[in-house]
Amino acid sequence: MILRYEKLPAGSRVLEAGCGSGKFSLALAALGHKVVALDYVPEVLRGVRTAGRQLEGRWPGQIRSYCRGSVERLPFDCNAFDLVLNEGVIEHWLDDATRLAVLREMVRVARPGECVAIFVPNGRHPLIRLWETRLEAFRSAPPMTHYDATRLKKDLTAAGLQKVYTDGIYPWRSWMRLPPWDRLYLLGAALDRWAILPHSWRERWAINLVGMGRKPLSSGSIR
Repeated sequence: MILRYEKLPAGSRVLEAGCGSGKFSLALAALGHKVVALDYVPEVLRGVRTAGRQLEGRWPGQIRSYCRGSVERLPFDCNAFDLVLNEGVIEHWLDDATRLAVLREMVRVARPGECVAIFVPNGRHPLIRLWETRLEAFRSAPPMTHYDATRLKKDLTAAGLQKVYTDGIYPWRSWMRLPPWDRLYLLGAALDRWAILPHSWRERWAINLVGMGRKPLSSGSIR
């Protein structure tokens, strides 16, 4: 979805801010982009380095640099990247003002006219309370802001982005996360690929939401 929205030319400079497993960084590097993977936890960065080494020789590109730093204060100049993204990070700032400041920091380091994109759990899914009580990934995670598409779009707009677009990811698989339906995961994956739901349904029933927008060409419009 991000690549369709942004249409990155080869060799674009990309920042994954809060890279976690590094799956986006590794995939975008394999596509020929100049990727910087940033995370606050040294062990996380070592894990991404290890994954990158394991893929050497099989993937055509590698992450350009690994950087330890905070998303709250990114150690980069303004207007440095063609794409800035993260997954599963922003929602863990519960204070609205602090969370908005983090989003604005991501916008700051993006080049004018380019894209900032984030992935967050769908906090308004009808099964979210059940997931939070029965899935270890939810039980062990820090508290989070419960986003829906409207709130996500509002925050990205308030951070200074234009042409904001939101969508839902893996709506069919959201019904197959708990036993005994988890055995039907591959069926859910096939349905997500071949039985594409209407946009409003995807935003309602998706496991995750994606939000993306463009930094204005005039930086003066970002407050």
